[in-house]
Amino acid sequence: MFSRTTTMSIWAPLRIGLFRALWIAALVSNVGTWMQTVGAQWLVVHGPHAAVLVSLVQTADTLPAVLFALVGGVLADIFDRARLLVAVLAGMTAAGAALTALTAAHRMPPALLLMFTFVLGTGAILVAPAYQSLVPDMVPRPQLRAAAASAVGTDGMDLVSGVTATGPSVHPATGAAAGAASGLRIVAYDFGVKTTMVNLLTTLGTVTVVPAGTTAAETLALEPDGVFLSNGPGDPAALPGPTAAVADLVGRVPVFGICLGHQVLATALGGTTYKLPFGHHGANHPVQRLETGVVEITSQNHNYAVAAGSIPDAETTHVNLNDGVIEGFRSLTAPAFSVQYHPEAAPGPHDARYLFGAFRDLMLAHPVRPGAGTR
Repeated sequence: MFSRTTTMSIWAPLRIGLFRALWIAALVSNVGTWMQTVGAQWLVVHGPHAAVLVSLVQTADTLPAVLFALVGGVLADIFDRARLLVAVLAGMTAAGAALTALTAAHRMPPALLLMFTFVLGTGAILVAPAYQSLVPDMVPRPQLRAAAASAVGTDGMDLVSGVTATGPSVHPATGAAAGAASGLRIVAYDFGVKTTMVNLLTTLGTVTVVPAGTTAAETLALEPDGVFLSNGPGDPAALPGPTAAVADLVGRVPVFGICLGHQVLATALGGTTYKLPFGHHGANHPVQRLETGVVEITSQNHNYAVAAGSIPDAETTHVNLNDGVIEGFRSLTAPAFSVQYHPEAAPGPHDARYLFGAFRDLMLAHPVRPGAGTR
């Protein structure tokens, strides 16, 4: 199990005087914002032409963002940000208190509610740039330096042991695969596997999800037709056990890996990995499939990558069009291939779902059990 780094208390910033004052002022001014909602609801019940008035209140609340957003940024650059915050928040606090008192006393005519709403909305827009830029400056520099010095990266850290399954679990085949007289068997190594991934694998055959520390002998004892290496967190170089198991499985059973599984397979075949200066995250990464030239839009979430040209007897199959990172490869000497991105993409684009069909074809073309996958 990996160790967690110590974090400071969520209340620690309140020990900083200026932050504490701003936090209290913001809390009080927010009471006024809440009372706007109370006033608007009161109008719905009691006011004439309630729907129109509520629309006017909403307009008064959002109009300042259009009129004064740029002004707020300019003011934050011209004036002392701390004093600007205190002055505007003091005004918002006074307006909020007045709004609260008038609402509680049932003396809130529509025109006055619109005015207070516009004033409070304007105040919030004016202080937003100053607040966002000032808050980091409130932390003492020695504290920032100490936090930076004590920060622990992911290099050399086995994060998989903290997320992998504690024992094997069997997931029956679904759809057309469930009707096969001799269905395929897949062993999925859980490095942090997602439910959607398992669900998609069950459309190929029965899936047995096993912990990351499962040995090659234990996997082969399950008589799989294919082995799947899942996604997961952390540094692939910190996983000597899974890497050794995969190295022993390659050539004896078809293998398909994604994300961290892609990196583990590459390492098992003799390749190397490195940490990206900027990780790939999100659902809009263009990847070119070199065999066809087709560009796939992919979902990605990784900080490490396989070094180009480092895998002996392997062919690059996919490349990231943003930075040239290797996004997929296949072995030239064994039935094994992998991709760096997430073909299951849930949520995300489904351009790469064909890879599951490719895995099925690989298992059928290299049968481990005679008759597996036939009806």
